[in-house]
Amino acid sequence: MIRKVARRIVSDAGYQVGEAENGQEALAKCKIAMPDLILLDWDMPVMTGLEFLTALRVGRDYLNLLILNYNILHKRKMCKTLCKYVRHV
Repeated sequence: MIRKVARRIVSDAGYQVGEAENGQEALAKCKIAMPDLILLDWDMPVMTGLEFLTALRVGRDYLNLLILNYNILHKRKMCKTLCKYVRHV
């Protein structure tokens, strides 16, 4: 449901929208063409959001990343992992 709403908001704003059923599919799509924006669920099937970001980061010095929301139970693990990749502005 949330994915449908997000898709509608982004497409109504005039952007082209692509979707993936899980993190592994999203990673494969990003390898073909890196999108300007990724809306990412932290608890995805097959590959979690954290696993997706870690795999996406391979071969890159940094990622432009904006975290809008996350599950508080994953806060410490997420922060420890992402701090390796964050470039402070």
